[in-house]
Amino acid sequence: MTGPGDRPNAPLRFGLAAGASPVDLPALAAGLERALSPRPERRQAGTVTAGGVRFFFKWERSSRWRISRVGRASLARRACQTWERLAASPAPPRIPAHMGWWERRRLGAAASWGVITQWVEGARTVSGACAAGWDPGPLRAEVENQIGRLHRAGFAACSIDANNVLVRGAPESPEVWVVDLEHAVPRWRRGAKADLAAAAALFGGRLRPGAAVPAKPAFPPPRLEPVPGAGFPVEVYVRDLPPAAAPE
Repeated sequence: MTGPGDRPNAPLRFGLAAGASPVDLPALAAGLERALSPRPERRQAGTVTAGGVRFFFKWERSSRWRISRVGRASLARRACQTWERLAASPAPPRIPAHMGWWERRRLGAAASWGVITQWVEGARTVSGACAAGWDPGPLRAEVENQIGRLHRAGFAACSIDANNVLVRGAPESPEVWVVDLEHAVPRWRRGAKADLAAAAALFGGRLRPGAAVPAKPAFPPPRLEPVPGAGFPVEVYVRDLPPAAAPE
């Protein structure tokens, strides 16, 4: 889990997002690093509760630290800048409020990093809403509306899938949230077509006549599992294999 030059007790670097509500980011980051670092998964996401408030977090251990350039801006810091630019756009997409980022560095490069954002209470995935009998018409229209707002703000998400588009509210007037924007890039670098194709795939649709969207495996939705060691409640998402893919 570690490499030459790794320093488990290396100081953490932090950054609070502009306008973020007060959070004890150093304590949250240190506790999450303690709880998540010993686990084998390189990427982990879930919820953390502090001060009676529930947040969403995403944490990742770098696998390319040997070739990372000294001084290279971390993905966490770039994500924070993207969130701030999106929130400041004239007609922003509906995205969770970004609270802050942290990183632990070794040999001048990020060894692990994390971000903390607003937890969207009461939301479910688009696929879960469709399975519950929601009318896909209004739902798809609002998904396309929010992705269009993202594109008009100058970014492509590059991460649209069944777990990164959430919905809550009433079926006839759904409230759609686009989450997991750490990998968003300026739209001119990557076209918006991939986002639209991925959105169409959520509903088994097509981008245009004759252009089939590749089918995705029917994995069950992830579930939250408690993780000890942080000093406060932490749950991480785990995904069960579908029956057809489960080991014998």
